[in-house]
Amino acid sequence: MGPKKRKKKTTTMLEKVKYILGILAVGGALSGCAKVSSETPEAVPVPVSFSTYGQRPTGTKADTSYVAPGADFAEGAVISVFGFYHDDSTWAADSTAGSNIPDFMYDQAVTKQSDGSWSYSPLKYWPNEHGANAVSDAIDRLSFWAYYPRNASGLTLYKSGTTTAYDNDTNGIPKAAFTQAEDPANQLDLMFAVPQKDLYKNDAGGHGTVIDGEVDLVFKHALALVEFQLTEGTGAKLNTLSLTHIKKTGTLENPSRIPFVWSGVGTEYNISQSDLDVHEATLLRLLVIPQDINSDATFTLNYDITFASSDPSHPDPIVYTGDSFSVKLFKNTGPVAEQYGVTAWEAGKHYIYKITAGLDRIEFEEIVESGDDWSVGKENISVPE
Repeated sequence: MGPKKRKKKTTTMLEKVKYILGILAVGGALSGCAKVSSETPEAVPVPVSFSTYGQRPTGTKADTSYVAPGADFAEGAVISVFGFYHDDSTWAADSTAGSNIPDFMYDQAVTKQSDGSWSYSPLKYWPNEHGANAVSDAIDRLSFWAYYPRNASGLTLYKSGTTTAYDNDTNGIPKAAFTQAEDPANQLDLMFAVPQKDLYKNDAGGHGTVIDGEVDLVFKHALALVEFQLTEGTGAKLNTLSLTHIKKTGTLENPSRIPFVWSGVGTEYNISQSDLDVHEATLLRLLVIPQDINSDATFTLNYDITFASSDPSHPDPIVYTGDSFSVKLFKNTGPVAEQYGVTAWEAGKHYIYKITAGLDRIEFEEIVESGDDWSVGKENISVPE
């Protein structure tokens, strides 16, 4: 049995206005929203507008001013929105019938403006089938899903359960396959929005409805943020660092499922950097596909240490050249007192490995900022040299 055919309705000129196209500046996430006035007469079409929310203001590597965490989407950030039109129906019913397709909006670019608002073109309007001046007794609904950044490098959308490209005639939300860039400078902060289902315009608000035409899109981090920081290294000149056995590919069969469940994670690579420029103690910042950490994953730092001489007869500073250490990211065997680290990086969590480099000891402290709101939970770990 093929997909359900959408039934045809007698359409008045007033109903057709819901497909009118134009331009709209929409509400910003945290800086106030440019909404359509609630005094707008019901007979006047109400535009579909968007605001975006993270669990905290969210910095992204796709932004030129990337700061993580703690910064909102930067000006010029572009999300991709998919809109599903339910003709006297619902998300669940259309999905079961195989007709839940993104025919209202498909890969629609919505852009952050300098005033904090979001805009897109051409403009679309809410179906005028609910409210005081509705043109019918039925309720047509809209559902929305989105991802960021739009046209993300390394991201491919497929029809669920297949390797066939997703298109505007595909039922449901796509499967997402992603390959992260190996160069940390080019890595993206991939995010997916929680689906907003069965929405219809209703100035009174209520479950499943929107007020003044605005749709709130809540984005979740699909990746883990991993940082290596130097907390202390008096007199140290940093030469090289390396990190081994990091995985860069994976698939989300259902990117609308929260928490995200990645599968097929693999394809390892290594990172190597030299002549390190330390900025606010951060040696290395990565956005990685959630993964079980390889038991051989190793961080290595090479450095020179200079000490002032305390001997007046030998005033020249003392220099230890090419000192280095290597440490595995976790140890979960042997006595409990010697175990340390986490064995997996999870989506939406922030892992900070803090390093103290010296002549007589190496301390390796791991902080897990857990949860989608980057809230902090702390655990100190000493790693034997």
